[in-house]
Amino acid sequence: PAAQYLEVLRLRTMWLERFTATTLADADLYLCPAVPVPVPTREETGPRGGTEMPQRLAQVTRLTRWVNYLGVPALVLPCGFDSRGLPIGLQLVGRPFAESTLLAAGHRYQQETDWHERVPEPIVAS
Repeated sequence: PAAQYLEVLRLRTMWLERFTATTLADADLYLCPAVPVPVPTREETGPRGGTEMPQRLAQVTRLTRWVNYLGVPALVLPCGFDSRGLPIGLQLVGRPFAESTLLAAGHRYQQETDWHERVPEPIVAS
């Protein structure tokens, strides 16, 4: 119903104001992990992923969903590989409408690191 939608929009505005007033009070960007769990395989998230597939996908997106809900810009950058050789990412979150600051920071990060140039080893199906 429309009343619930309007309430969610009101709450979103409140959460966005709180985020910028606290987390970004003295910073232009917020640095945090992008994915809190090892990345699932295609088999674990594909059609044959079973009943646990929705739970796995929810875990993978847990640290990025709030950014989408708030509508703030974010950028995920590679920062290493896990024990299986799969990429790990960090997330930069910016202020509303500050995409240029976010992209400049991401560009600078990639000038100082080479993670974006590394390619994971191919995974051979067994």
